[in-house]
Amino acid sequence: MSDFKYSRSGGRRDFGRSRRRTELHDAVCDKCGKDCKVPFRPSGDKPIYCSDCFEGKGGRDGGGPRGGRGDRGMVQLGEKIDTLNNKLDVIIELLSTKASKKKTKGVKSKVKKKK
Repeated sequence: MSDFKYSRSGGRRDFGRSRRRTELHDAVCDKCGKDCKVPFRPSGDKPIYCSDCFEGKGGRDGGGPRGGRGDRGMVQLGEKIDTLNNKLDVIIELLSTKASKKKTKGVKSKVKKKK
């Protein structure tokens, strides 16, 4: 455990990771053909996009762990939440209907007979 480093410098935590800059590699965008630089070594098994094409695909809308999901992602998330809420409303209504039927089933109503 002595290799584990923890420091609070500048409000940021450092868990033993180096702070060196990411090495950029030369590449060609698969969509538009422009020369570009990417922060990984291109292997040829995945498409490579320049920053403009990457943003156009919705790649830099903060979908990673540090940001939001962008406008399109927020709309989709809102639609999914609405769908879940509607399903929950149906479930709650069914459960409350069953519960009220059980309560009234066990209670006999007294009806006054007219003479």
